Amino acid sequence: MSDHIIKSFDDELKALKSTVVEMGVLADAELQSALDALVERDGEKAQIASGTDWAVNKRDRLVDETVIRLIATRQPVADDLRTIIACLHASTDLERVGDQAKNIANRVSTLAQLPASGIEQDIADLGALVRQELRDAVAAFDALDAEKAAAVRARDQQVDRRYTDLFREIIALNAEDAKRSAVCAHLSLVVRSLERIGDNATNVAEEVIFIVTGYMPEDDRVKADESFYVTSDAVE
Repeated sequence: MSDHIIKSFDDELKALKSTVVEMGVLADAELQSALDALVERDGEKAQIASGTDWAVNKRDRLVDETVIRLIATRQPVADDLRTIIACLHASTDLERVGDQAKNIANRVSTLAQLPASGIEQDIADLGALVRQELRDAVAAFDALDAEKAAAVRARDQQVDRRYTDLFREIIALNAEDAKRSAVCAHLSLVVRSLERIGDNATNVAEEVIFIVTGYMPEDDRVKADESFYVTSDAVE
């Protein structure tokens, strides 16, 4: 972001970006709490994690209000307009991260009352990959580091591959014991939420590239999610 003759405009842009970064930090903490509850099979901790999503939503509304006011009163152009629009898009993705973290926490509240699957730690390991991707995307946004953002974008394939592997494991568990169907159904939704958080983090990274270069990446993002092709026959 460039400096302006009117310092208050600089301050407003910095505050807007800071709010987006805050959202990322809060969403990451919400996700970590949900994952901790999953590993510990702690329903009460899961409920606490679910109840923290309001803080992310509050900042999302603040971003919306600030963007509308800045466009109406400052009439931004060029770099400033890109920054403002990118903040709006990034906040939407981070709000969705919070929603997915809340979804995971809600699933864990139910899973804590069902038999353990034995792959809770494996799912938490996927969560750790996703959290690193999210943290790096937010850090790139904070520093406007396009190189770091591009690395986040490229790394999303790792999350997709691990998600597909876990999806296969869950189907195999279900095939071995039909009594685990409820557990497996909830676990499949948990790992799907994690995969979507990875996509949201990648979207935030792409907004960094847009701010810095003025262009969204033109090449199609390589997806390694093959869960669509996974069937019970594939794991026999």
